[in-house]
Amino acid sequence: MPIITSDQQAQQIRDKADRARHRIWIASPFVGSWSNVKRILGVSWTRKRLDIRLMTDVENFAYLNRETLEVFGYHGELRSLRGLHAKLYIIDGELLLTSANLT
Repeated sequence: MPIITSDQQAQQIRDKADRARHRIWIASPFVGSWSNVKRILGVSWTRKRLDIRLMTDVENFAYLNRETLEVFGYHGELRSLRGLHAKLYIIDGELLLTSANLT
């Protein structure tokens, strides 16, 4: 299992999101600005009919970007899990379990 930098990880997520055909599911307690999320996920997923889900802790509002949450809510499903700490990125049939928030 290789160790990769945060930039390499962001690029891997971006490559997978650009090729997504079925789903993008993300769990992250911290959700950054829309400009940062676009850098990580791109925007091609917003033009596709995918199963989009974002799980975060909406009670932790100090670490959430409202605009980004609105985009996810518009394109898919937004759920809250109090005390969420996990960071998961599921894109089609692949899973990335990481310590990287969606920031």
